[in-house]
Amino acid sequence: MMKSELKLTFILTSIVSLRMLGIFLILPIFSVFALQYPDGNRMKAGLALGIYALFQALLQIPTGWLSDRIGRKPVILGGLFIFSLGSILCAFAPTLSLLILARAFQGCGSISSVAMALLGDRTSKQTRAQAYTILGIGIGSTFIIGLILGPILVHVIGFSGLFFILGVLAFFALLVAAIFLPSDKDAKIEHEKKTSPLVLLKDPPFFLLGISTALLSFLLNLFFFLYPLIWKELHVDESRLGRIYFIIVVPAALMTFPFIRIMEKRNKLRTPVLVGWITLFLWQGLLLFFPHHELTLYLSGAFFFI
Repeated sequence: MMKSELKLTFILTSIVSLRMLGIFLILPIFSVFALQYPDGNRMKAGLALGIYALFQALLQIPTGWLSDRIGRKPVILGGLFIFSLGSILCAFAPTLSLLILARAFQGCGSISSVAMALLGDRTSKQTRAQAYTILGIGIGSTFIIGLILGPILVHVIGFSGLFFILGVLAFFALLVAAIFLPSDKDAKIEHEKKTSPLVLLKDPPFFLLGISTALLSFLLNLFFFLYPLIWKELHVDESRLGRIYFIIVVPAALMTFPFIRIMEKRNKLRTPVLVGWITLFLWQGLLLFFPHHELTLYLSGAFFFI
């Protein structure tokens, strides 16, 4: 990997990781604390959790289209500003209804597709996989840090305080992007092939990948909505959630990546995909058909992350 490619990869990894860290801090305890608003109920709490991801999804293609025309950097800067401002609005929301609106605005700061596109623009085909791997490691690390620190920090600075942290982290990401991201003047962005995104739905592998990704995203949000609430029903204090998440993430962290690497060398990548779906069904089966106590919850959580 060339020095310029490596430098850009680390800059983008820093930007995306700062933004994602804030999201992962609040995700593991969101449903528990959303119910504590004066107008809190499970339907509104679920909407407040999910509406962010909904707006993110709706705006991925429009922001990608816009970045093709005005450049990647301006869209990234604008998205980070919107996300930071939306996080501050979330912190000041006095009711769950207003939090839902603020979360929708927060979700409009959609930059993921643009960041990936910029990385693709500036790296060669030979080094692109390495660049995406570094980005993935950064996101994975922030995911684990957020899961563990979120339940701890919320008892120190409160639920609103976590949203302030989201805003501050996004602002720092904005500064990094403004100072260190290269301009788009010399970027090689191809505009020749202008086709509708709907054309991609006719490609069976792409369509199946899209359906799988949508289902996984649904299960991810479902897990983080239900899992802390079930522990709460067992009268487990929220402060323990950090330790609980650490325990259930460790098996996946130790086992999953070596397993995928071994299967990759043997050209058997279908095997970890199959194992992944099996463990997802085991997670759901334990929650649906077995009594809720600590052992089943630890097992179901571990299966989910594996």
